[in-house]
Amino acid sequence: MQHIRVKSAEGWQEKDISELDLEVWFKEHTRDGKVSEEIVLFTDAAFKSEGDAISWVMSDMSLDRDSERGDPAGADMKQFKKNPVVLWAHDTSTPAIGRVINPKVKDGQVIGQIMFDTAVNDPFAGMIAGKVKAGIIQSGSIGFKPTAVEFIEDQKDPTRLVHRKWEL
Repeated sequence: MQHIRVKSAEGWQEKDISELDLEVWFKEHTRDGKVSEEIVLFTDAAFKSEGDAISWVMSDMSLDRDSERGDPAGADMKQFKKNPVVLWAHDTSTPAIGRVINPKVKDGQVIGQIMFDTAVNDPFAGMIAGKVKAGIIQSGSIGFKPTAVEFIEDQKDPTRLVHRKWEL
């Protein structure tokens, strides 16, 4: 199952959707690879603690658990860079727990460094930072809006689709 947020005439809706149903949705809502409606997907992203700096590989071409890939070359970070916040569990109703420093595409990866809020200012953010630094939490998740996809029909390739263009 994958958690998604879809914008339709009724506004934003969140739901969990199976891999097959998501693939059907994309096929019904794309023309020539362009996604016709707004959709936000969430995918894993790996942390690596290096002292106070926490490196974050937000995306690469790895196959995710939903048999999809995100092409770093198609990442549009223009809007994200205006307010590069880190949310806990994609929760937009609570304050950010940190921000991403210098988000960019480098060597086939979308990367950045996380600066968590201090434990004095935000005890919860400080706790999460400590868990990341201790290796207890080793990955996070990004939310992105796909704008162009490619369907993979090769039986030898486990990939269902590749997000060729997407907005972080």
